[in-house]
Amino acid sequence: MRKIEKKGLDKSKDSDRILLIFFLFIFTVFILYLFRRFDDNTLTNWQWTFSGARLLWILPLLAAGIGASAFLSKSDRFEMHPFIFLFPVSFIAVIPLWREPELILDVARYFIYAKYMELYGIGYFFSQWGTGINIWTDMPVVPFIYGLIFRLFGESRFYIQFFNTLLFSLTVLLTCSIGRTLWNKEIGFYAGLLLLGIPYLPTQAALMLVDVPSMFLFTLSVFTFIKAVNTGGPFWIVSSSVAVFLTIFAKYSMGLWLTILPVISLMAANGNFLRQVLLKRSAGVVIITGLL
Repeated sequence: MRKIEKKGLDKSKDSDRILLIFFLFIFTVFILYLFRRFDDNTLTNWQWTFSGARLLWILPLLAAGIGASAFLSKSDRFEMHPFIFLFPVSFIAVIPLWREPELILDVARYFIYAKYMELYGIGYFFSQWGTGINIWTDMPVVPFIYGLIFRLFGESRFYIQFFNTLLFSLTVLLTCSIGRTLWNKEIGFYAGLLLLGIPYLPTQAALMLVDVPSMFLFTLSVFTFIKAVNTGGPFWIVSSSVAVFLTIFAKYSMGLWLTILPVISLMAANGNFLRQVLLKRSAGVVIITGLL
């Protein structure tokens, strides 16, 4: 990590990397097209993907996109202002996907939970969660927020999509901030860019699911916990506790993901002469989270 922080990323072999990326992108799409008949997925299928567009049209567009990316990568202006670049690009990237229909049946449950919140209010929602409101393995935080949006702005899918897209963009910024905190500004920028480059995530931001809000809350928990351990102070300790609390009640699997927090605490304390202070800060987050 010290070498990376001192020298930054080596850009001496940009041409070779660009050629390798170009070849891999073209080769991957060609392979997917060639073996598309073997995909029997009933939700999203490569046969359907290529049925509306011919490969002879896809490859030139892909090549043009890679060429534009190579041209843009020559400039370091985006790295100088990562937040200004990453936020609008990540937000705009999701907007064309707002037209996609709700594909996952789980949305029906989240809509019903949100409807309870919209019609009967906060007290009823939490008092009846798991009793009058039948649940499966779901947690209440995200449906509660959806219901709050319905109640404040109206029962429109647009507001849910806007909210989830906003959380997706903020997750990209948080990932960038984590990279900057642990290493340096350059690595933080590329960390956010890599998260933005995962094709699956923007498609989820357009749906009324709990995955993108859970991802945001988990990333927020990691960032605020790092700040709480390294910086201390009531603000970061309380912020971290609230973030962890909300993450736990966003999705049942988040408890497993949050096991990274003790690792962060131990790594920060390892070899640090302030290890007792760091561990006390970690304990403060645990205690406040437990009280919540």
